[in-house]
Amino acid sequence: MFREKMLVRKVKNTIDNRQADSPLAQARFSQAYGLVATARLHWQEALRIVSSSLEHQPSGLTEDERAKYRLSLALSGEAAEEAVRLTVSGSGGSAHRLSHPLQRIQRDVNVLLNHPTLSLDPILEQAGRGLLGLGFTVPSF
Repeated sequence: MFREKMLVRKVKNTIDNRQADSPLAQARFSQAYGLVATARLHWQEALRIVSSSLEHQPSGLTEDERAKYRLSLALSGEAAEEAVRLTVSGSGGSAHRLSHPLQRIQRDVNVLLNHPTLSLDPILEQAGRGLLGLGFTVPSF
């Protein structure tokens, strides 16, 4: 959606005919694109860890696997959030209207990242403990 708009959107106070002609907009788009790819890779890594673990050990994840899995999920969310932020900030003031799809996407991402399974700070703490072999202070369910 951002790409399509950039190719036709006129931008005020610039010599560029459309947003896509702006080097800054091009850089912002490529960074957001890369962040989406990063989010996807982290998500795939989380799925790989769980799938691999269940193949070898149906009873559940080891502490090391749990730490890596949770960390991959959190980093996926963080990358997705930054991609959405860049996209919204490059879409002008109209992107903040309640009727604009990007505004809804941004709200949805914000809500998802407040859920305990994707909330970065507690996950970083627990993943760090798990990766260091210190044990989790939060039980697994």
